[in-house]
Amino acid sequence: MYLALFGQEKKFLAFLESNPSDMEIFNLFKGCWYKPFNLNALSLDFLEESKDSLESRIREGYIIENLEIPLKDENFILEMPSSSFQKTIENYFNKIYKKLPCNMDDLFEELESQEEIYEKFIIILHLLQNGKIMYQKQTNFIYIPEGGKDE
Repeated sequence: MYLALFGQEKKFLAFLESNPSDMEIFNLFKGCWYKPFNLNALSLDFLEESKDSLESRIREGYIIENLEIPLKDENFILEMPSSSFQKTIENYFNKIYKKLPCNMDDLFEELESQEEIYEKFIIILHLLQNGKIMYQKQTNFIYIPEGGKDE
């Protein structure tokens, strides 16, 4: 059928009448068939549902909206005035001072909410940046450098 579309049917019949070898026939059709894509774990129903789902998302389109930039007076969840934040850092340092040196995970043990954990982690980062505490990656330990409490 494919050869008839290109007007090559007579050529093909002449080729077959010449009694070609199996290798010559193989080389003629080489590359005409490709191995089908087949994953046993995926059913045809699943693939059709996925296709339909993707098509519906594409048809719906996406709405891109500009975000409103809050004014400086508006409060963020974790935003604190810098002087208050500095006081919070000092208070937290004084609270954990007696625990140090300790495993970093120990500093988060008693915290219940993700918000508290995030806040304390940010404070720890500030303490590290200010040199009040040090972190040893190999042991996951937080410790106070020599003379750290008095500085």
